[in-house]
Amino acid sequence: MRSRYVAFVRGEVEYLLATSHPALHGPDERRTLERAVSDTRWLALRVVEAPEPSGDAGEVEFAAWFEGDPVGQLHERSRFVRQDGRWLYRSGTILPALRIGRNDPCWCGSGRKSKACHR
Repeated sequence: MRSRYVAFVRGEVEYLLATSHPALHGPDERRTLERAVSDTRWLALRVVEAPEPSGDAGEVEFAAWFEGDPVGQLHERSRFVRQDGRWLYRSGTILPALRIGRNDPCWCGSGRKSKACHR
């Protein structure tokens, strides 16, 4: 999951294609990814839950923040499958945005409380 986030941040479309399940490869996938990486400025990633995989299937719940007005958030439970020794993104379910309280650590990773940082 972290490597795919970094690929989105850096605009590495080839890596995103290589780590997506072949069933997701449609005729417009490359163009859609190119647009997504050029139109979005990612700010932070928080892995919420990443239980041990069950055989060749695994899930990761994460929240990723992106530039917006105010800052936007993508909260998703992603499903991965292992094929030929590689983990491939298979699907994801969008979840409600994480609620960050005033006294919780800020989403940006500064270590400061939310109310004193980006609130």
